[in-house]
Amino acid sequence: MTTSRNVQLLRILGMIRDLSAARTGVPIQDLRDRYGVTRRTVERDIAAIEAAGYVVETLQADEPGKVRKRVLAGSGGLNLPVTAEELTAAHAGVAALEREAPATVVASLRMLVSRLEESQSLAVAVDADALADAQSFIPRPGGAPPVDVEVIDALRAAILRCERVKVMYRKEGAEPAREYLLEPYGVLYGAKSYLVWRGVEDRKWRKLSLPYVDRVDPTGDVFERDQDFDLAKFAAEGFGVYREEPFEIVLRVLPEGMARLRHHTFHPSQRVEPSADGGAVVRFTAGGLTEICWHLFSWGDSVQVLAPDELLTVYARQIEQAQRTLPVGIA
Repeated sequence: MTTSRNVQLLRILGMIRDLSAARTGVPIQDLRDRYGVTRRTVERDIAAIEAAGYVVETLQADEPGKVRKRVLAGSGGLNLPVTAEELTAAHAGVAALEREAPATVVASLRMLVSRLEESQSLAVAVDADALADAQSFIPRPGGAPPVDVEVIDALRAAILRCERVKVMYRKEGAEPAREYLLEPYGVLYGAKSYLVWRGVEDRKWRKLSLPYVDRVDPTGDVFERDQDFDLAKFAAEGFGVYREEPFEIVLRVLPEGMARLRHHTFHPSQRVEPSADGGAVVRFTAGGLTEICWHLFSWGDSVQVLAPDELLTVYARQIEQAQRTLPVGIA
């Protein structure tokens, strides 16, 4: 469903095109009639256009009482002075995104940073290059599986149009592909990228791993977007990429783990309660018990699981599975 804010944005963009294309200007009355708004609304929209950096000229009226407006050619361009540190940070952001986002998203951001870079002074560019040479990323195992550019572009278009799509998906890359009819709501980026969608029939929320989406076909059937849906909240209810039934997780961090805890977040919902012995109890609500266990293994013996029992069961099972991989005679 198109919101009033989207309607206003589309109207303003349309006015920019109208005012830029008309050499002799456009009467305000014509803008009122075309967009079906009041004169006051047109004046507010023109003020917003000027606030965005465009120069709007008032031309001599052809008839008494009429005012013609036009956007001065070449105005509204990007002219944002930045420091070498800010430009270097932008390049670092692109490099970080390359590790976790689809190539088409990275390419768009890289083009934006390049345009920003071209508008800066030579001194800023030289300093930014020097700072860039002094930073890099620590290699880590794995990587972001490739996502088909046509897939992400088709999903973006469908999300903007609130259009149902048919998706051919191979779970974990297995054959054969299965067709899903779904309502796309958003994309989550991370070690893998995921499409967040809602079922047409059962109205349940789910995720699909984008690297395993083979094709996206539009249906032409629009849906009314759930205005209460919050993508960030949806992501926060899981642990990592896992979204399962949430549990109240209770962990005990021993005193030797406190130095790490001061600079660590288990989950956005966590609450830390200091203990008398110098340790702390950490509580948060999340699903994804298996991934929680994988993360806790990186803490060694400086963290204990207190609750829930379901997490203790999964934790013990993971330890048993790991022990079975050891050579005979090693415990």
